[in-house]
Amino acid sequence: MIAKCEFKIFNPLIKLAISKNNYYFLNTVSKNYISTSSQDKKNGNISNNVVNSNNGFTDFEKTEVYQSLKMKIKEILEQENIVLFMKGTPEQPLCGYSANVVRILNSMQVKDYVYIDVMKNNNLRAAIKIYSNWPYIPHLYVKNNFIGGSDIISDLYNKGELENIIK
Repeated sequence: MIAKCEFKIFNPLIKLAISKNNYYFLNTVSKNYISTSSQDKKNGNISNNVVNSNNGFTDFEKTEVYQSLKMKIKEILEQENIVLFMKGTPEQPLCGYSANVVRILNSMQVKDYVYIDVMKNNNLRAAIKIYSNWPYIPHLYVKNNFIGGSDIISDLYNKGELENIIK
């Protein structure tokens, strides 16, 4: 398997997030609780959840961090033919669903695709779910079109339809 290297263009957004909230390092966006007080940091009260309310994704969509991530996602999808947003790497997936999509791509001898490890950044993980309007990881895009997650990819593969989509 030959997968293109993981995209590193999200690194400049770390500076953006730090400058905006001075602590979260792209980890936390919350409707009900965003604090950078030294007491909260000392007591460990900083949540690692991307959202903790029913409207959390809606609130996150309004942030500058999301808007920046959305632009970067769009840019990558326009530049690359096949993009897999996954947990982990193709060599070491961190969930069975991501491993399943990698296995399918390998069995089809798809050698030229870009993967993005969403586990490195909670905001990126939330952003791709909003961008795709799909709540689960992985996300497979082909020619800037969202194809689906693991179950949809498996179904398309089993029906023999995925090969036509990828070519």
